[in-house]
Amino acid sequence: MVTIGNGRDDPRQWVKAAYLLTDAMESDPDGKPPSRSEIAAKLGVHQTTVARAYRELGARGIIRHVPGHGILRGQEVSQSPQDDAGLVVITITLPAGTDVRVRITSREDSPHPVTPDPEAG
Repeated sequence: MVTIGNGRDDPRQWVKAAYLLTDAMESDPDGKPPSRSEIAAKLGVHQTTVARAYRELGARGIIRHVPGHGILRGQEVSQSPQDDAGLVVITITLPAGTDVRVRITSREDSPHPVTPDPEAG
Protein backbone atom coordinates (compact mmCIF):
# COMPACT_ATOMS: atom_id res chain seq x y z
CA MET A 1 0.00 0.00 0.00
CA VAL A 2 1.34 3.38 -0.99
CA THR A 3 0.84 6.39 1.24
CA ILE A 4 -0.14 9.54 -0.59
CA GLY A 5 0.69 12.82 1.14
CA ASN A 6 0.40 12.26 4.89
CA GLY A 7 -2.14 9.47 4.48
CA ARG A 8 -5.92 9.39 4.34
CA ASP A 9 -6.23 12.02 7.09
CA ASP A 10 -4.21 14.57 5.07
CA PRO A 11 -6.42 17.69 4.83
CA ARG A 12 -5.17 18.72 1.36
CA GLN A 13 -7.87 18.37 -1.26
CA TRP A 14 -5.60 16.89 -3.94
CA VAL A 15 -4.71 14.06 -1.52
CA LYS A 16 -8.40 13.36 -0.91
CA ALA A 17 -8.93 13.34 -4.69
CA ALA A 18 -6.00 10.95 -5.13
CA TYR A 19 -7.42 8.49 -2.60
CA LEU A 20 -10.89 8.74 -4.15
CA LEU A 21 -9.37 8.01 -7.55
CA THR A 22 -7.30 5.01 -6.41
CA ASP A 23 -10.19 3.58 -4.38
CA ALA A 24 -12.53 3.88 -7.37
CA MET A 25 -10.00 2.18 -9.67
CA GLU A 26 -9.54 -0.70 -7.20
CA SER A 27 -13.28 -1.25 -6.82
CA ASP A 28 -14.01 -1.11 -10.57
CA PRO A 29 -13.64 -4.54 -12.22
CA ASP A 30 -11.98 -2.94 -15.26
CA GLY A 31 -9.81 -0.61 -13.17
CA LYS A 32 -11.26 2.45 -14.90
CA PRO A 33 -11.12 5.74 -13.01
CA PRO A 34 -14.06 8.10 -12.67
CA SER A 35 -13.83 11.28 -14.74
CA ARG A 36 -12.11 14.35 -13.37
CA SER A 37 -15.43 16.18 -13.27
CA GLU A 38 -17.03 13.36 -11.26
CA ILE A 39 -14.25 13.46 -8.67
CA ALA A 40 -14.35 17.27 -8.53
CA ALA A 41 -18.12 17.27 -8.04
CA LYS A 42 -18.01 14.58 -5.37
CA LEU A 43 -15.39 16.49 -3.34
CA GLY A 44 -16.65 19.98 -4.20
CA VAL A 45 -13.25 21.05 -5.58
CA HIS A 46 -12.00 22.54 -8.83
CA GLN A 47 -10.88 20.20 -11.63
CA THR A 48 -7.33 21.60 -11.39
CA THR A 49 -7.15 20.07 -7.91
CA VAL A 50 -8.10 16.71 -9.41
CA ALA A 51 -5.57 17.25 -12.20
CA ARG A 52 -2.88 17.63 -9.52
CA ALA A 53 -3.97 14.32 -7.99
CA TYR A 54 -3.52 12.68 -11.41
CA ARG A 55 -0.06 14.25 -11.79
CA GLU A 56 1.04 13.19 -8.31
CA LEU A 57 -0.21 9.62 -8.80
CA GLY A 58 1.47 9.45 -12.19
CA ALA A 59 4.77 10.72 -10.78
CA ARG A 60 4.65 7.95 -8.15
CA GLY A 61 3.89 5.27 -10.75
CA ILE A 62 0.51 4.47 -9.20
CA ILE A 63 -1.35 5.34 -12.40
CA ARG A 64 -0.21 5.74 -15.95
CA HIS A 65 -1.70 7.45 -18.99
CA VAL A 66 -1.49 5.17 -22.01
CA PRO A 67 -2.51 6.86 -25.27
CA GLY A 68 -5.48 5.06 -26.77
CA HIS A 69 -6.25 3.25 -23.50
CA GLY A 70 -6.69 6.06 -20.98
CA ILE A 71 -5.64 5.92 -17.34
CA LEU A 72 -4.48 2.54 -16.04
CA ARG A 73 -3.02 1.32 -12.81
CA GLY A 74 0.74 1.62 -12.94
CA GLN A 75 1.27 -2.05 -12.15
CA GLU A 76 -1.05 -3.19 -14.96
CA VAL A 77 1.07 -1.42 -17.50
CA SER A 78 4.46 -2.39 -16.13
CA GLN A 79 3.76 -5.93 -14.92
CA SER A 80 1.27 -7.17 -17.51
CA PRO A 81 2.10 -5.65 -20.89
CA GLN A 82 0.43 -8.52 -22.75
CA ASP A 83 -2.73 -8.93 -24.74
CA ASP A 84 -5.25 -11.78 -24.43
CA ALA A 85 -3.13 -14.07 -26.63
CA GLY A 86 -0.15 -13.67 -24.29
CA LEU A 87 1.73 -11.52 -26.78
CA VAL A 88 3.62 -8.42 -25.69
CA VAL A 89 1.77 -5.20 -26.48
CA ILE A 90 3.84 -2.41 -27.98
CA THR A 91 2.26 1.01 -28.44
CA ILE A 92 3.93 3.48 -30.77
CA THR A 93 2.48 6.99 -30.94
CA LEU A 94 3.59 9.07 -33.91
CA PRO A 95 2.71 12.64 -34.86
CA ALA A 96 -0.22 13.00 -37.25
CA GLY A 97 0.85 12.79 -40.87
CA THR A 98 3.97 10.76 -40.14
CA ASP A 99 4.57 8.17 -42.83
CA VAL A 100 6.35 5.34 -41.05
CA ARG A 101 6.17 1.58 -41.24
CA VAL A 102 7.32 -0.57 -38.36
CA ARG A 103 8.26 -4.24 -38.55
CA ILE A 104 8.67 -6.20 -35.36
CA THR A 105 10.03 -9.71 -35.48
CA SER A 106 11.41 -12.20 -33.04
CA ARG A 107 15.08 -13.09 -33.24
CA GLU A 108 14.15 -16.39 -34.89
CA ASP A 109 12.17 -14.61 -37.61
CA SER A 110 14.67 -11.84 -38.23
CA PRO A 111 16.32 -11.77 -41.67
CA HIS A 112 19.33 -10.28 -39.91
CA PRO A 113 20.20 -12.57 -37.00
CA VAL A 114 21.82 -10.85 -34.07
CA THR A 115 25.15 -12.37 -33.17
CA PRO A 116 26.84 -11.43 -29.92
CA ASP A 117 29.96 -9.29 -30.21
CA PRO A 118 32.74 -11.31 -28.55
CA GLU A 119 34.54 -8.10 -27.60
CA ALA A 120 31.50 -6.50 -25.97
CA GLY A 121 31.22 -7.12 -22.49
